[in-house]
Order: sequence, then structure tokens, then C-alpha cells
Amino acid sequence: MRTTQTTGGQLIYPRDLLSQLEELHEQGLQKGVSTGWPGLDEYITLKPGTTFYVYGQPFSGKSEWWFEVLLNTTCLQGWKHAIFSPETGAAHNIMAELISKYLRKPFYRNIPGCITIEELYRAHNELSEHFLIIDAKDDEPLTLDSIFNLVADHEQQYGRIDTITIDPWNELEHDFFERDGGRQDIYLERALGRIRRNAIKYNRINCIITHIANQTLIETDGYRCYPMPSPREIAGGQAFYRKGMNIVAAWRPPAPKNGVMMTNAETGQPFRENELVLEIQKFKPKGVGKRGRYSMYYDVHRNSYSEDRAGQFHYSIRERTQLQLTNQSLQNPTDDDLPF
Repeated sequence: MRTTQTTGGQLIYPRDLLSQLEELHEQGLQKGVSTGWPGLDEYITLKPGTTFYVYGQPFSGKSEWWFEVLLNTTCLQGWKHAIFSPETGAAHNIMAELISKYLRKPFYRNIPGCITIEELYRAHNELSEHFLIIDAKDDEPLTLDSIFNLVADHEQQYGRIDTITIDPWNELEHDFFERDGGRQDIYLERALGRIRRNAIKYNRINCIITHIANQTLIETDGYRCYPMPSPREIAGGQAFYRKGMNIVAAWRPPAPKNGVMMTNAETGQPFRENELVLEIQKFKPKGVGKRGRYSMYYDVHRNSYSEDRAGQFHYSIRERTQLQLTNQSLQNPTDDDLPF
């Protein structure tokens, strides 16, 4: 392919792209890989070489949901992940959360139905090769460059990382004074552009989990709540909306009033207390999803999300796959041998 290059860019001549265009034409629109939930896959899938922005109010379930997405891709695709999530806790707290979600059981010994020490050892062994935990060193702030450099160093020694998660965005150090004259909007445009280019260059998914700016409480049918946020309400301005490829908002319905949950205007049914409403507000490239809302239901005992409104937890795609793989690897499996 003929190109003309200069600092920061290159010219690509369209007449040299014919073979790639023929391949795209033959393939047709392609979805990404499964999220692990068949119903949700109708709204969004995971395409390497893209960015995801997941946002919402504090305690809306956005990190819980995204961590489970990462586990699903590990079980289904063998993907490996780098996670920076100081709000979840120290590195061992993050690993404990992943193990709990992986086994669909409480982690801590003083909670009924918790994992056994043998299950802990096994899950730790199975997950350790697939998750890299990033933490600040000696309370020194981490920057975007720090994240990318740590992942690059790991890849040189140990192999590919498929996703990078920054949770939340405001835990990184953002210096927009020296280069950007104190203009946070200009800095965000530049930084988010780098995150997108990094995802494309290394054919990985880069995910930012972030908060929204202050919203105004509204009253609907006597329930006071924050509404489903819009991308322009993400803290830091509308740069996220412009630069984002896939944008997912997470929203929790308000607490019940006199024991009754608020009614979902779209379905005519009351929300459930454990309901998480995901709104797909933007998706790229074409074919990976569609705009719309999809509800999931959190099972506190299994530390996991279900698609079943009735509260019956059916095996997800990744659970069925994991069970099949486990049964194939065991000559005489018993109930105690199964991972879920």
C-alpha cells in the first residue's frame, strides 16, 4: 500500500484499498463478540478496536455489570484484561470480587453459601492468567501514559491484553494546565482521542467508567429520582459524547414508596428493586448494536446479573460454555466439581 507520511499522520490512497473493500463487502455487517447475555446481545456486542464509556450515578451498578462482561469474555473468548479500579479497592479486593462473580457465590467466609477455600484456590488459578490489576505505586498518581506503558510492558513480556478498564476516569491524574492552558474541554478531546487511537492500533477495547455531573431530582408519579442521564451530562462536558464509540448509561429505579415500585412507562409494569436499566446511547462501528433500553436483574446471593425478570436465574451463555468445558475435562464429574 502506498502512503505518504509526516509527523502525526499519513495519506492513504483509496485506489489501494480495493482488496479490503471487497473483503468488507463479502463479510457484511459484523457484530462483535457476545456480552454473555443473549438478550443484551441484541442491543450491544463487543468489537475489538473500539472504546466503551459506561456511566451513571454512583452505586448504579455500572462497575458490577462491566466486571461481569469482562468475565464473560474470558470464559467465552479467552480474553485477557487490565483493570484499574481503585474505588473497588486494593488489588486483592478486586480479585475477590472477580472470584465471587466467577463462582456465583459470596466470597467472604462469614456469609452463608460462601465459596470454599478449595474453590478459592481453583478460581484464583483459573483467573490469574486472564486479569492484570493496575494500582498506583506508593500513593503516586497514575496518568493515562502510566496505564498504557504498564500494559505495553506486560505485553512485551507475557502477551496480548484484550481490554483496558479505567474505573473511574477521575482517579487518573489529568494535567490540562501546562499543555492545554487550563482548558479541561481541550484536554478531554485530546485524551479521549488518544484512548480511541490506542484501541484501534492494538485492536483492543478500552473502557472508561465515569460519573455524571450534578443532576436535578425530578418527581414522577410521586417518586423522587434522578432521570436516565444523557451523554452530555457526563462529568467533563460533551467531549465524551463526541469521542465515544460505544456509550452505555446505567440507571437504577428509585426506592419503593409505601412498598410499591415506580411503574416503567415503556412496559406498563413496575420496576423491580434489583433492576438495572442499561441504555445504549451510541454504538460504533455499524452492526455492533442498536439504540435502546434493556433491563437486567441483580441476584445478590450469586453476585451476578440475570435477564430473567421473574427472578429465576437461568444459565448464561458463558455459564453453559464453562459447564460444558468442565464436563469435558472431568471423567467423572460430581456436583462439587462444577464451577457454578
